[in-house]
Amino acid sequence: INPIYYNVGSLFLQQLADEFEIEVEIPVIERPADPSADAKATWWNNLSDAWKQALRNQFETNKEKEPTFERILTLEKLNLNGAAITDLKPLEMLLAEKIFKLGIIRLNDTAVSDLSILAMAGKKLFSVSICGTPVKDVSMLKGISFLDADRCADLDFATVAKLKKLRELSLRDTKLNDLEFLHDFTELEQLDINGTLVTDEQIEKFHERFKKNRLKKTKRLPTNVIR
Repeated sequence: INPIYYNVGSLFLQQLADEFEIEVEIPVIERPADPSADAKATWWNNLSDAWKQALRNQFETNKEKEPTFERILTLEKLNLNGAAITDLKPLEMLLAEKIFKLGIIRLNDTAVSDLSILAMAGKKLFSVSICGTPVKDVSMLKGISFLDADRCADLDFATVAKLKKLRELSLRDTKLNDLEFLHDFTELEQLDINGTLVTDEQIEKFHERFKKNRLKKTKRLPTNVIR
């Protein structure tokens, strides 16, 4: 007898009947259908070829095989670097699932410009890479600790200023020309601004003011932040 198909009482009755060689007929209770099964199938079928391949590539084996929705939900990191995707709309259904714990996402050298859906990831998301993308607004990433935004020509640094929890920030080869917005980033440990318009004089002034702010707020001196 397969206990999956019977409740406990029916299973006991069937075993008792078998022991005394009595024939009884106990109706099998069908497994309840997954109410979201159709939606999950539709979700995959509606994905672009680029998104389907990008998701297949997240798994080291069977990259040509379609991963199940449940298997995709086990991912904690999405490496979408170089994928021919233009938006993050397919992530909406995944992020709506509480068991989807997306912590890291890499979008380098894609055409993605809108990150608003990532706000659904909440505190689980801690590291984002958007190098070489047309992203302008990153304000919805308030909880992250690591941001790589090298070569982001359209990035609005006023939105970066809202990411107060950043520990590491890379803005290499961007139009950055001022460091004022970073003075109260008390958690910042590493800043890479190579290839920007920031002058040596600005860097020196930033260091002095940043040290004072860090010491005042955290009672500890920062390490050499700028790389």
